[in-house]
Amino acid sequence: MMGDRNKPSLALWVTAVLLSLPLFYVVALGPCCWTSSRWGDGTTVTRVYRPVTRIIDASNSARLEAAFRWYSNLFASWRFDWCQPGSAGNDDRWRWKDCVYEKLSRTPRNL
Repeated sequence: MMGDRNKPSLALWVTAVLLSLPLFYVVALGPCCWTSSRWGDGTTVTRVYRPVTRIIDASNSARLEAAFRWYSNLFASWRFDWCQPGSAGNDDRWRWKDCVYEKLSRTPRNL
């Protein structure tokens, strides 16, 4: 009888899963970016992580943006990055895509 009382209930497991979903969402950013940079076009990542990019824009935090970019690019193809073709407030301001030409134009050239 004592063993039944110590057994976790279904409600406990459901609560644990629901509370951990936001953490899994954020942690999955890296693998999603890494995978799409090698075998996809990044459109899905752009759409799925739009709430995160909106939070970054709203926070106006350079540290948060740097951490977001660092984690996204950690194991991704060097060609991919979060490009910002639009203006602030635009839903398409952040796009995870092949930005090789934009990256090359930002790189200082040795003359």
